[in-house]
Amino acid sequence: MGVLSIIVFRDTGDREAKVIRVDLIQLIPAPDQHDDYLDNLPPPRREGERFVLPATRITFDAAIQEFKRQFPAGFEDSRYIGDLRSGERLYKWRAHETWVSSLGGAQLRALLGSDLREAVRRALHCVGQVNLLFTTESAALRDDIQSFLYVAGRGAAYGSE
Repeated sequence: MGVLSIIVFRDTGDREAKVIRVDLIQLIPAPDQHDDYLDNLPPPRREGERFVLPATRITFDAAIQEFKRQFPAGFEDSRYIGDLRSGERLYKWRAHETWVSSLGGAQLRALLGSDLREAVRRALHCVGQVNLLFTTESAALRDDIQSFLYVAGRGAAYGSE
């Protein structure tokens, strides 16, 4: 069937993405890859034989407006920052503190040069302490680390000892 790619054209006026055999044509990227409409598009989903964009989506400008509605003072808004008991940023701040204590300063660089397994153990500990990743993302991260350690010739996969 050839090499297929799903492409969204901004000027077609519909939600349908086009499926194109890219092994038959040469796609030439524009010099400027930024486009207000195309940047951050949700992935097209299959509807029968077609691929379509969701009927509604939030644009970058709309996301900024919604953020400003919820947090009028922006990133300085007390509801965004929190009070060390609540707030949008609290768990992210805790993740930062955990990372700094476990791998901050020169610790990570030193471990990467001397003890990769310990660097991995500490990084996974940081990820596991707070809700930064979805469960599937966390599992994928662990799988990728195991594969990397195996390929890097460091012996058995992480955690299998």
